[in-house]
Amino acid sequence: MLCNLVIYKGFWTQNFVSKLEGMAMVVPVLHHPPAVISFARNFKDFFPNVSEYAHFKNYLSGLMVAERKNYSQIASTMVNSADESNISRFMKNPLWSGQAINDHRVLLMQERTQRKEPSATGCLVLDDTLDEHVGNLFDHIATHYDHSDNSYKLAQNPVTSHFVKGLISFPIDFRMYRTYDEVTKWPEHFAKHVPAIPIPPTSKERNKLKKKYEQQLLDVDPAFARKHHGFKTKLTLAVELINDAIRRELDVSVVLFDAWYLAPEVVEAIEKAKKAWVSILKKNRKLETQSLHIDDTDGKRLEFEDSEIKMEELLPLIPTRAYHTLTIDQETTYYACTFTARIPTLGKVRLVICYDKAPGEGRCAVLVTGQLNWEAKKIVTTYANRWSIEVFYKDAKQTLGFSDYQCRSETAIEKHWYLVFCAYSLLKLSVLSAPLYENWERHLKTIGVALRRQVRSVIEQLIMACHRFLAGGRNPQQVFNLLFT
Repeated sequence: MLCNLVIYKGFWTQNFVSKLEGMAMVVPVLHHPPAVISFARNFKDFFPNVSEYAHFKNYLSGLMVAERKNYSQIASTMVNSADESNISRFMKNPLWSGQAINDHRVLLMQERTQRKEPSATGCLVLDDTLDEHVGNLFDHIATHYDHSDNSYKLAQNPVTSHFVKGLISFPIDFRMYRTYDEVTKWPEHFAKHVPAIPIPPTSKERNKLKKKYEQQLLDVDPAFARKHHGFKTKLTLAVELINDAIRRELDVSVVLFDAWYLAPEVVEAIEKAKKAWVSILKKNRKLETQSLHIDDTDGKRLEFEDSEIKMEELLPLIPTRAYHTLTIDQETTYYACTFTARIPTLGKVRLVICYDKAPGEGRCAVLVTGQLNWEAKKIVTTYANRWSIEVFYKDAKQTLGFSDYQCRSETAIEKHWYLVFCAYSLLKLSVLSAPLYENWERHLKTIGVALRRQVRSVIEQLIMACHRFLAGGRNPQQVFNLLFT
């Protein structure tokens, strides 16, 4: 690769070329990418010495340009970098804090973006993701259900918060979700106190057993009781992240989340902060029939035998004429029906039923919000901002090495994730800080495009450096040793 880029007065010997072609190539990095050069200085004071700050810049650079984002390849990519054992010690060093770096990153993003997108709605997005791994030597790794393909996977499961306002999009923070069995060691305690009953293999049967013997274990085992009360559900973690975003004074007007987080405690925390919310509704959720005022095809009010009805049972009863065309943009049109209803535990809400082909045909989504006076289009376009967190997960995993770490301890893993958040944010700033004459490009740029520009700059600097070395009298072998040894 490099031998095709840099050829200077025939100094590349056949032996040198063969060495390059026979290697698993890692493009050497002599200079940090532009995003690191421009913004890393804002974090210098959070590191105890120059060496740790250099590790920080090298790590961010490796996350951006290395093919794999593990210690060994980050060390191999950076010329004159410390080896992977030094990077490992850097990640374990208690003299710098991943949380402090993250807090300052969010503050930096607020300061640099507060005047951008003034007319856009600020949204807080909540979701969780699976960080899959092979083996169980990592802290807090457990078997989690993956609803995307209806399977169970060995992974960690962080719950994250994300800020979106127009073109501005960046992660805020995360909380590690730990399963009940991991936190409480329930199988061990149950086997100790109820040895005669085998623990069933399926989660459904295990949950029945937990519920049946929960109070008995709490009464006879104080150690188990302490662990039990220390367990936090995903809903509890979501509430923590909502309060965290409010504490940071982010410009949030609406909180967005999927059906998993549509629960009374989450809605209560949002409404306590005087924010709006929009979610998607599972079709097995029940509505109070007394609150439904929907006419049938003959124009008569629908009547129901039961006090509650599932959403999936209500859908076929709604007449076609109740739907209207909802044009989002030139390429997107839905067929929507909106009305208010009461959901047990949530109270009165506004619902929007959307079909993508025709009323009752194609894919169907049901959105729900506590904003009773919002129109259907506003509800749909606002909820569309939730997609930004899915884009972030994809970018973080596929291009920034969210899951590529070699560390196993909780502290080092958290630092790695926070540095991925930092790399993502610096790339976003590099896009948002483009000159005014490139303003139209901001709508086209993705993290992938921004990364390619960083890599291109790194390669340009490498070519120029090789030219200077060779022009200064160094022979090709010396240059090779400098770059690849």
